[in-house]
Amino acid sequence: MGVADVVLLMLTMACWFVALVSLSQVVGRDVHGDAVVGQAIAFFAALAFLGLTWLWLGGLLLMASAGGAMPASAHLAALLLYPASAAGAAAAIYLVQDPKQWWPAIVPALIPPIAAGYVFALHRPELRALFAGRGSFAVGGVILLLSLAPWPSLFQTLARKSEQRAEHERAQQQWDIEEKARVRAENLLKLAAMSPDEPVMNWYGLLEDEGGVRAEAFEKLRHVPRRQADIEDMLSWGVPKAMMLLPDLDLAPTPQLCASAHAFLRKRVRDSAQGPTDEPAPYTSEGYVTESIAGIRWLISHGCDCDLSLAAIDAMVRTYKDSPERQKVLASLAELRRKS
Repeated sequence: MGVADVVLLMLTMACWFVALVSLSQVVGRDVHGDAVVGQAIAFFAALAFLGLTWLWLGGLLLMASAGGAMPASAHLAALLLYPASAAGAAAAIYLVQDPKQWWPAIVPALIPPIAAGYVFALHRPELRALFAGRGSFAVGGVILLLSLAPWPSLFQTLARKSEQRAEHERAQQQWDIEEKARVRAENLLKLAAMSPDEPVMNWYGLLEDEGGVRAEAFEKLRHVPRRQADIEDMLSWGVPKAMMLLPDLDLAPTPQLCASAHAFLRKRVRDSAQGPTDEPAPYTSEGYVTESIAGIRWLISHGCDCDLSLAAIDAMVRTYKDSPERQKVLASLAELRRKS
């Protein structure tokens, strides 16, 4: 053997040994708590050193083939078995993550010394005659069997995990249905207990889609006399939810309501506009403008003059850097101004 062959052989066996030591911390061990971290480190170390083992092993086989030590009849077999053995080792490593499946570890444990020993034998005159003939087929047959051994178990494991995921999804869907029914039943009781003098803010939890009683809550809230005054007061204080609720509460478009809505919009413009010393930022769709579009549309359709508010919002949006969201909002504002 040449110096390069010896170096590759030593690297192969050294990496294989370290990989086995690391793998011994994983195979058959069901750990919990902080030990999981150590096991994960050992697992990834085993992966890394097994990868290096197969890298050096490939170099050994390549040099044996190029140097004439390997018989010509074994070239094709080596070319096919090398990636097949690497794939078999990878399948085995996947399987040994299950503490109950320890036996696949024999694949990465046996293939490297068998292949390295085969290359070593090819370089020894007293052994070459044996391993250059039938010995090559015997070694190839053993490596082939080891490479194929993990695959049936791997396919069964993958099928089982797929079924477990499907079962988990079905259970999650059933839980979601039952949880929605429970939340709805709970909120129906809350809705029945709501009195006509409850402030609009106390209805928030019942008006969300997640509550399951949104339609019933809006229907009942539309008959609460104080809703008009509450919304007007909330708008004057700048509460965003009030603008979002405008289209759904069957309100009267009184001058006071229009004035409160304009006060809300002007306040939000002042709070949101970028100043001349601010770092320019792209406009995003998150914020009061997008949430207020439906309410502004309702105000316009019910006779409120929103021109000044729309102009102020438009100017505020233009203080931001251009973005797809900015263009979309400006287009929506232009449409509203045409209808106003």
